[in-house]
Amino acid sequence: MVSTYAALAALGSPLGKGGFDADSVEAFLQGSGIQYVLLDEVHKVVENERSVTHGVVEVFVDWLRDGSLRGLIGFSGTAEGYRDRFERLGLSLVYTVPVLDLIGAGFIAPYAEFGVPFAYSDWERRIADLVRAYGAGLVRYFALLGPGHIRGVLEGIRQKERLAIARDRLGLGAGRPDRDAA
Repeated sequence: MVSTYAALAALGSPLGKGGFDADSVEAFLQGSGIQYVLLDEVHKVVENERSVTHGVVEVFVDWLRDGSLRGLIGFSGTAEGYRDRFERLGLSLVYTVPVLDLIGAGFIAPYAEFGVPFAYSDWERRIADLVRAYGAGLVRYFALLGPGHIRGVLEGIRQKERLAIARDRLGLGAGRPDRDAA
């Protein structure tokens, strides 16, 4: 089952408010054959430890421990700042993608203007345009150099050195626990 923050809130409170009944939800999950729950924007679950969603995920963690669920996975672009709260809830922050890797892949976080988040603010669009222009410029630059020239330069660098440059200077794989083996 894939669940958004809003869908978790719709389940209601584990204290009985809003019609939430842990046994009924567990019966539904098991009756539907759901063994794994994926949570999107999981950082929102721990922002407020008194929230409905926090309570629902507490129940999911209990079910994970007793075997009613086989897996509980959350995804977030801002999880690192909530590491302690995840641990208090019983969740482990297993992997984080380094910010430079995200930016290198074209990810641009939503920008807040005057404290109000705008998913498509003018400032965010400007940043996205600059990133696209930078990428297009790199493509043109490498096209001018020519693929044969680039390949020739790279072939002149031993494989071991190329890996060291990627890992140590460019920071590739910095968040991976198996970085040296990868």
